[in-house]
Amino acid sequence: RELVPVGDEFTGRFDAVLSVQVRPRVGGFITAVEFRDGAFVKAGDLLYLIDARPFEAVATQADGQLSDARAKVELARRELERALTLQQSQNVADSTVDQRRQALQAARAAELQAEGVLKAAQLNVEFTHVTAAISGRISRNQVDIGNLVQGSEGNSTVLTSIVTLDPIYIYFDIDEATYLKYNRLWSEGK
Repeated sequence: RELVPVGDEFTGRFDAVLSVQVRPRVGGFITAVEFRDGAFVKAGDLLYLIDARPFEAVATQADGQLSDARAKVELARRELERALTLQQSQNVADSTVDQRRQALQAARAAELQAEGVLKAAQLNVEFTHVTAAISGRISRNQVDIGNLVQGSEGNSTVLTSIVTLDPIYIYFDIDEATYLKYNRLWSEGK
């Protein structure tokens, strides 16, 4: 007695476990496309360059504002030290010391704010390098060099997409009788 293999054919479709639409986080003109359509890319690979000059100018301006804020903190600290020295000999009013303390606190707050503006500007410069979020097969390029793309502040432009290849899902439909047959065979260990 010989066993005959049983099999059925089903029409199905493949679907990636992970799929990512690549979109820019900042808007600007595309200056370079760094991949070939259909290539395999690794997470972190450079895909697109966006003109960074406007963002670098903002970062330079923010750096100058931070330097100014730090100088104001130093001045306010020195003025408070002088007022405290004069207060010991009772040559200055307590209200003047309080004003100098408040000026120092305001200068420190302005310094923190300037640091935040600089960090945001530096992030925007970094975001001009659009990289792959995941490893996988990249689709075709949707935007050519010289085109203006929208960043995350509005309807961001889809640049391309990436899908993973391993593992991968396979979806297919079967009728109820076939499902029950295979379910029974599975429970019987066959």
